[in-house]
Amino acid sequence: MATRLRTIVASNYNGQKALYNALPFEFSNVIARMEGTRVLAPERRQRPVPFDLAATTWSKARHRLGLGRSTQLVPITVEEDCDLFFYVCMNASHLADLKAIRGWRERSRKAAAFVFETWSSHLPSNRAELHLLNEFDHVFLFNKASVTNVQAYTTTPCRFLPAGTDTLLATPFPNNLSRLIDVYSMGRRSDPTHRQLLEMAAHKEIFYIFDVGTGLEVYDFWQARFVTLNYIKRSRYFIAYDLKVGPKALESSGEEAVPARFFEGAAGGAVMLGTKPKCPEFDDLFDWPDALIEIPVEPSDMRRILAELNRDPDRLAVASFRNAYESLRRHDWSYRWRDILQILGFEASEGVKARIAELNSLADSAERSHSRLVCADARETFPARHA
Repeated sequence: MATRLRTIVASNYNGQKALYNALPFEFSNVIARMEGTRVLAPERRQRPVPFDLAATTWSKARHRLGLGRSTQLVPITVEEDCDLFFYVCMNASHLADLKAIRGWRERSRKAAAFVFETWSSHLPSNRAELHLLNEFDHVFLFNKASVTNVQAYTTTPCRFLPAGTDTLLATPFPNNLSRLIDVYSMGRRSDPTHRQLLEMAAHKEIFYIFDVGTGLEVYDFWQARFVTLNYIKRSRYFIAYDLKVGPKALESSGEEAVPARFFEGAAGGAVMLGTKPKCPEFDDLFDWPDALIEIPVEPSDMRRILAELNRDPDRLAVASFRNAYESLRRHDWSYRWRDILQILGFEASEGVKARIAELNSLADSAERSHSRLVCADARETFPARHA
């Protein structure tokens, strides 16, 4: 019997209950479930407003002086030895919260980190935080275009790691769920597209769900992920744009990456409509027909686009199936974790093997019913409602 891999997973997602921190939460917790451990996720200090404001001001002053941000999290101490310490955070500035996790390097035989967003234009202002990466044995980055530039700030080897999703939570299989939502749009959006879809919804032509604001703070990260993924697997179409659309274009300063949105949309089996990221990794990760059906950023007639797509329900059914199927085979977080373990010289744990076996069993079952789904149920599942 294989020796159990002693793993400690840590993240700073509890420092701010912002919706975007649901991604580090999800990755961390999928790993923790596979490895039979818990996530060290310190909470933010609860202080009176004046003291909290002073601490935040002091942290920003340190940042401007190039000294690195201070952490606002309650310190926690690692009290046991481990084979692998793994830290997950959203961006480079969040590396400062490692200071709240005491003793992690001394207690770990190997250590690795995964950072979701590392836009090259932001690196100089986060140089002090990036130097903290020197304590790790390996660093994994979501943004492939920034790997070389991040490497300039640390002696630790850096490499690209794609995003993923909890496909067991996201998948529409094994049930052939009714797709009651016509179009679901979250995150970045094209205003011309949104206005036309909103007009269609106002005229009761479609059921359209979209964000009504930004900066959302959540009560519970798991519930936030459940709601998002549940909407997607109940949606016929899912809007997914590359980073050049919307305000994110300013943040990424022209760098391209495959947004997490694409992994979420595909896993839920929605037909994705939008614009293709101009980076080679997209073609590697989403290399099946109709993984994304491209539409103009400023379409002249969204009503006509949807009507034309709805006239080919078999195509839509195949696209929906293939997105969900390929996600089970390739884009669950367990595959990313397996790759990390291999790179660090560890064998996949029994928990990883069990989850991947469950994913493949679910995909096998869906594949066996594919012909019936497409041929018998396509027109019922994707009726031409807007033709």
